[in-house]
Amino acid sequence: MTSPRHFDLGTPRPFNLRVGVKWDPIARDELNTYYGFADEATARAAFASTQKIINVYTVIIKLLKATFILETFVPFFERFRGYKIAAQKDIKNFLSEGKLASFNLDLCCYCYDKYGDFVGFISPVMVDQQYILKQDQLAFMHTGDEQTGAAKEYDEEILVNIPAIDPRIEQIFFVIHSVNHSFKDIKGGLWAVISTQGEKVLMSLPLETASDCRLHVIAQLDRKGTSWSLTEIAQYHPLDKQKQIPTYKTINALLMKEFAQKPKAAVEAS
Repeated sequence: MTSPRHFDLGTPRPFNLRVGVKWDPIARDELNTYYGFADEATARAAFASTQKIINVYTVIIKLLKATFILETFVPFFERFRGYKIAAQKDIKNFLSEGKLASFNLDLCCYCYDKYGDFVGFISPVMVDQQYILKQDQLAFMHTGDEQTGAAKEYDEEILVNIPAIDPRIEQIFFVIHSVNHSFKDIKGGLWAVISTQGEKVLMSLPLETASDCRLHVIAQLDRKGTSWSLTEIAQYHPLDKQKQIPTYKTINALLMKEFAQKPKAAVEAS
């Protein structure tokens, strides 16, 4: 068994990490026609909301291009707008092909303070707004919820602007949650953590397991003063489907119990 990969990132530059996940669409027939959304109403609602996001990104790009200082951020917003344009194409294909199901994986990150207490998280879906981290400081940007696995590159990505992360946050965990299938059933799954400096892949692994699990913990990002480090975890975990609580709370409870580190004094006191 190989040791987990570890990287000392030092004091990172802005927008220095990308975390991505991709998977293959469910094949419908020998022509490998892919599945889309669960129903037509969901697809049409997604098409409308995607158009609104494209419009917002278009305005942001125009504003950034009008300033010399912030113009360097334009490629990142163009990348995100490109994802949304591609997603609209997927939705159009679905509406012309019929009502079909699909794999649905969600890439998220959960954030904790130096005491191991939950601060908030980033998710591609709308949940309890109390715990969703605000993205107005551009610390985290999510490409949005992809439900088909038909994207050309990564189906979902989180772009991390480490210098803009809230000072309270000292531990960050990147996870993949499979909404409707066990990982053992999903084909072509792959995750990667990429440095935007030269697009270097720091770590990457296929999503392969024989166990009946729907949660995969990818890696951990840690703050030490002004420096950061990245450590691979790559562990699968089952989710208790019997508990009548939101999934994100189940994932948070597992991370706090198994991974989030507490100071020795706090552990002894408990």
